[in-house]
Amino acid sequence: GNNLVKTETVSSGGRVQISLEETAVPGTYTVELSGAGLTATSSFELATVKDLLVEFVEGRMVISNIGNVPYVEETIVQAKTEGRVTYQTPLFLNLQPNERRELDLNNELPEGEYVITLPTDNATEVFESVIVSDYRSTGKKLSQGFSKVTGRSIINTQSDRNIFGLLFL
Repeated sequence: GNNLVKTETVSSGGRVQISLEETAVPGTYTVELSGAGLTATSSFELATVKDLLVEFVEGRMVISNIGNVPYVEETIVQAKTEGRVTYQTPLFLNLQPNERRELDLNNELPEGEYVITLPTDNATEVFESVIVSDYRSTGKKLSQGFSKVTGRSIINTQSDRNIFGLLFL
């Protein structure tokens, strides 16, 4: 649709500045200016921006939708230790613009330093030296410990909850 952004009367040689919210809906926008008996109309397109900002705070992965459209995607967070063990956590993202969610890795992983990989539609983001404290339940510790003993190199962090379980953010 056509969104009227601004209507303003200006003097000769005057300037008009237009600011849109970062979460403004993509589409065509119109500006109407008038002054000294003249009227001018101009339109511009606001592009779709689908993007995430990922930050780590005390072992929590904070994921923010910094785009202007809903961010809906299913992915797998991978955490690799120095010992080459990889933990995988399924993640379903459903974030509105400016919405943020947290994944507390302290509840998903053993204590240690990890390389975290987050594949998304736009790119695969890699975060080095993420420090995690261990707040996992006893059941999760036992199931993940058993997985390491049996030689599996990829451990699903959801195994003690539900084989088909996903984290919904």
